[in-house]
Amino acid sequence: MNIPFDNDVLVRQPIDYQLQDGPAAASDETCFRMIPRVRNEYACFAIWEGGRRREDDIVAELGKRFTIVADFIIHWSDRHYRRNIQRLYLRPGETGGVGYDRKVGKPPFRFVIVEDAVPSYTWWKSVSGNIEPSNRNVVREKYRFRSWFDEPYQVHSSNNIGEFYFQSVLLLGRPLLQQALCRRSPETVELHRDLEGADGWKDWKSLFAILNVCTDYLVLRNYENLPRQAEAGDVDFLCDNLQLLASAANVRQNINRTYKGHVEVGGERIPVDIRFVGDGYYSAAWEKDVIRRKVFLDGMYVPRPDDYFFTLLYHCKVHKRSVDRKYVALLGQMAKRMGFDWYDSVDLSDDDAVGGVLKGYMLSNNYYYERPIDRGVHENKGVIKTISKMPYNNRTGSPLIRSIKKRIKPYLPLRRS
Repeated sequence: MNIPFDNDVLVRQPIDYQLQDGPAAASDETCFRMIPRVRNEYACFAIWEGGRRREDDIVAELGKRFTIVADFIIHWSDRHYRRNIQRLYLRPGETGGVGYDRKVGKPPFRFVIVEDAVPSYTWWKSVSGNIEPSNRNVVREKYRFRSWFDEPYQVHSSNNIGEFYFQSVLLLGRPLLQQALCRRSPETVELHRDLEGADGWKDWKSLFAILNVCTDYLVLRNYENLPRQAEAGDVDFLCDNLQLLASAANVRQNINRTYKGHVEVGGERIPVDIRFVGDGYYSAAWEKDVIRRKVFLDGMYVPRPDDYFFTLLYHCKVHKRSVDRKYVALLGQMAKRMGFDWYDSVDLSDDDAVGGVLKGYMLSNNYYYERPIDRGVHENKGVIKTISKMPYNNRTGSPLIRSIKKRIKPYLPLRRS
């Protein structure tokens, strides 16, 4: 079932939340109301093995409180059972999800999609400790159903619309989810399927089709030949949530460096690096802006042309010992195409000159140098010394802060041992 991009019923990330204007409804407990900017508010409920003895009661109660959109009984294979749990619950590594199998139990399980005509959102603290936008109507029903059982967590639900899309598209796949949301049939359908990409991805197009629905991401560079093939032999992502992207893409993550791993695409094992907001690969503010300004190209998200230019220039001169010849040509072509006449006089081999360019760009956008948490990333001190000399670079390890500390140290009281 191919639905044109403009008419796609699936919402692409990110999903924005806003405060609702006007007086609170009589049913609201507070005057603070958040609403997601989506046309329809969906949620999903999973009734695990231990809860299925009362599944008819649960489904009946869901029908009273919400509109039931779709109803499934899902079977998982023994081969991918544990991996399905790891991905669904965002648990990285081979040992991730330990204990969750006792909660889920043996498949099959009941999976129900509902629509809430009058959602009530607030900041809610989940069992895992996360405080996130959540639909109180859905979460309270989940807790009520759980109270029916002596064993904990026999019923699962999405907390918000973003979590709904992440879980439902992985469980059902994009075509079936689109079909379910369009047809709105309460008839129970039995499925034998693992999470999307469980056996690897047929091609890059299939992978991006899932990422577009459930993650806020972009491909940083070398995307010119995608989605046909990975040009550089690996793929660099930038996203707002490391584990969300890794689980959605079925990345086999390294144990000690979970931002690195590989995916199976077209029968090939492709290395991936996942850069994420706050990892220091770029300034966190810069990473947020690049993601916010991303553009859709050939079925995937990539940086806006000017963001591509400056992030690539930074990557070539800060993260690398030398500039690859293909990037020299690419940067020149992009600069010419965007009318950057000042770039004609820039010598890429001159650290001071390029450092000055990057400093000027970063200064005007309130970005500053941050040290990457990935210690395998090269740090070109010749450029870093220039871009670190900014008046607002107030990080503890910055040259400015070290200088201030050195000057005021003689005037500080001695610490008592």
